[in-house]
Amino acid sequence: MADGLDGLRRRMRRQIAPLARRIGVGGRYRGNIDAFINGEMIGWAARAADGAGRLTVGLFTLDGLLATASASIQRNDVRDAGIGDGACGFVFRLDETMLTAARQAGGTLIVRVMDGGGGHEIGRWQIPGSAPRDAAGRGGSRLAVSAANEPHAAQCRGLLYYDLVTWRRLLSELDQAGGEPAPPPLERHARLFEPAADWPAAQEGRQLEPMAAYLEYTKFRTRKERDFDTEASREDRDHFLDWYVGSYGVIRNGLRPPLPREAVAHLNELLVMGGQKVPLTRLMWWRLLRRPQEEIAGALADLADPARVTRVLYWWAWEEARKLFVEDFAVTDRHAEMLAAVPVSRKDDVWPFSPFLDHYHAANPQLHFLSPASPGDRRVVTLTLMLAAATRPDVLRYLPRRSVERALEPQPGGSELERFFRAVALSDEPLPRERYAAALRMQGFDLERRRFLFATPDGHRLLAAAMPRPAGEPVDVQIIGPFEKASGLGQATRLSAAALDRTGLSVNRVNFGLDNPAPEGFSTASAASTRYRPARINLIHLNAESVPLVFAYEPDVFSGAYNIGYFFWELDSPALCHYLAFDLLDEIWVSSDYGVSIYRPEAKGRPVVNVGMAYEDPPAIDRAAARALLNRRLGLKGDEFVVLTTFDSYSFVQRKNPLGVIEAFRRAFGDRPQARLLIKTQNRTNVFDPVQERIWNRVDAALAADPRILLLNETLDYRALIELKAACDAYVSLHRSEGWGFGMIEAMALGVPVVCTGYSGNLEFCSEETAWLVNSREIMLAPDDYIFVRRGQKWADPDLDHAARQLRTLHDDPALRAARAAAAQRRVRQDFSLDAIARRYGARLRELLKEH
Repeated sequence: MADGLDGLRRRMRRQIAPLARRIGVGGRYRGNIDAFINGEMIGWAARAADGAGRLTVGLFTLDGLLATASASIQRNDVRDAGIGDGACGFVFRLDETMLTAARQAGGTLIVRVMDGGGGHEIGRWQIPGSAPRDAAGRGGSRLAVSAANEPHAAQCRGLLYYDLVTWRRLLSELDQAGGEPAPPPLERHARLFEPAADWPAAQEGRQLEPMAAYLEYTKFRTRKERDFDTEASREDRDHFLDWYVGSYGVIRNGLRPPLPREAVAHLNELLVMGGQKVPLTRLMWWRLLRRPQEEIAGALADLADPARVTRVLYWWAWEEARKLFVEDFAVTDRHAEMLAAVPVSRKDDVWPFSPFLDHYHAANPQLHFLSPASPGDRRVVTLTLMLAAATRPDVLRYLPRRSVERALEPQPGGSELERFFRAVALSDEPLPRERYAAALRMQGFDLERRRFLFATPDGHRLLAAAMPRPAGEPVDVQIIGPFEKASGLGQATRLSAAALDRTGLSVNRVNFGLDNPAPEGFSTASAASTRYRPARINLIHLNAESVPLVFAYEPDVFSGAYNIGYFFWELDSPALCHYLAFDLLDEIWVSSDYGVSIYRPEAKGRPVVNVGMAYEDPPAIDRAAARALLNRRLGLKGDEFVVLTTFDSYSFVQRKNPLGVIEAFRRAFGDRPQARLLIKTQNRTNVFDPVQERIWNRVDAALAADPRILLLNETLDYRALIELKAACDAYVSLHRSEGWGFGMIEAMALGVPVVCTGYSGNLEFCSEETAWLVNSREIMLAPDDYIFVRRGQKWADPDLDHAARQLRTLHDDPALRAARAAAAQRRVRQDFSLDAIARRYGARLRELLKEH
């Protein structure tokens, strides 16, 4: 999932290394914002004098602070440029809420070293599409609310900018909800944590009991069975857990992956080391021992000194646990209490500092205008952090309990916290204790128990456990899928929704595109929201490897409903990461008899139903005009015979088989200079798999050797793609396997003749009467031929000589070409129109609604 981004980073770093010496900022610091990629701002910052990194940097808008980070990631390119030891890189991960706040503030993102005062600016980045504004236009004085009784209100407002944005959103959502919603029942979710006892083993001779289902699922989905033999080695199970928490959990960027309670207990087990006064957890040791040697030595010295041990606890609770997004379960009560405890010497202080507050104040120079010696300033620090709980609710575990209670105690005119909030937020918004607590619950935190809510009643970690159950009257069908993605899966979701609209049933559409790398904004518009509703039937339009993600990260609309998964798959048996979906669902839908043959033997008795799939009725296309446009774009004279093949590079070039198409084209038209082969793809430059890159190198060599072969790597909107197909004389797909085959059925709907492998899902609409079928033989897959390959799986190897003959026959017989194309067009219009598929969907759904 992260390989493409990592590859881009490596290339980017090689390019900027020669410039690193020349970049200096403000005399005291040097650094750079290198890139803003997929919501991540990447850069580095170091002291100008000695190149030292490990600085605290802040990400600001023109209105205030969004987030802080430690500039301590190893950057070898900066080190190689002669700047310190390279421990100076930073990454800010911005979710959509943060990006929205930044756009509302003008879209200018500023990185500063947090050294007190205004901070030293490292660089600026303007979010594309946002309208920049001058700093003088910042919104701090939008409301004329007096803050005279809070002399530090303006400074705190800038530091709390994103927290205040979050408070406004939470309080607005709380008002709209009209009260606290019901907790989720989570009736289905226990299956995420049960041992995967009836799944096939990855290897023969399994020696250990299976792990919890979601762990096994993730292992297979990320292909980590190659790295960790969890079926035979307990040590490898620990290494897998270390990866799951320390790598996989991080790239989830706040989406907290499920963990069974047994794994939580294992990671949180306190390990006593001789001579160390305070034991650390297993997970803390795993992370601590990854630190540079000098930091490990310093931490060990701190652990041996009772007066300094809270330095290590602060590093873990506030810094490292947050980087890993494990602060919800990985800071033990014992360690939290040590951080929150008021030293005996301060027991009579007003608004006393705990060890956590000591370390936090020392580590954040932006707060040094406030003195720990002043009771009034200690109050401001405490109240500031209580407002920062909007984005870091775990802070409330580390503040002295009596200070929190004092801040929330009702008083005439509002509690201390409420009055401070009004002054800093420039708002009349009420924030009494119960409202503060309710808003924190929306963030997954229980104020009274000082606990996160990301746990099931059985103690398993689950993000969905903190999500309220959607309210309202249930719809008949709720369809969940990647509505916005320009891909076959996105197209299938949109078409199923359009078919459902014709059934007369009540329908709710929910967009879900997690882990789907396809671009957005190129497809036919299809209204979908992110708002779930109760439903009698959920149609989860995701492949089997993605279904568990909805249960893990989305609200529980599945308990009490009948849940159907709509799957496409290209191999002759399910992948190992598909089996958890079987356990979560009641029924499986597929588009073809090929899909039935894949899933019915393994579905554990669940119905597997071929409901078909529609094609999108193409707009009226003037084929002559479309051809003229294609001629201009490709520099053609107009008398060429153009053969088209199309595919998304994310769909694996091995499966789509362009090399086979090229060879068949050469054999068919070696003596025809007017023949052209157009290979239309998208996302080619975003694929970094070495096996696929070698195939693309061979495609490039073929392009260089034969000027008749042309390549178009571009994401087109739907109409442009249809016009391209309509402009061509024939469409060819020598796929090794297809779950369905939108490219072929769309060509047929346009009246374009199709040559294709006579194998897999496309046989639902391809026959000797509607296409030029190519013979093939089944062959075993190599491990890297496709995703999730397991031993013994097969797909087709098209006969290229037969493909060449079919292409030549199609070319040489215009009358047959026209007749068969017309027959194909009639067939797909009759059997695969939206109305035809709506009848199939509606019949099955009404049958289910009667039964459930």
